Amino acid sequence: MFVPMVAGIYIKRTSSGAAILSMVLGMGIWLAALGLATAVNPLLYGLVASVMGLILGFYIFPQRATVNI
Repeated sequence: MFVPMVAGIYIKRTSSGAAILSMVLGMGIWLAALGLATAVNPLLYGLVASVMGLILGFYIFPQRATVNI
């Protein structure tokens, strides 16, 4: 939840699809690393996956232009 929140505050081109992808990937990788009992803290794997999901989401789900009427 940290990465999409910070991106929503500081990055103007963030879309809701990118934020959802970031949350899903971050939580999925964190749970997988937690289940595998890795030597590295699973939160670090989740953080990296969340950032990668946000970057990937920028390209898969671009922000749509709004029209002012």
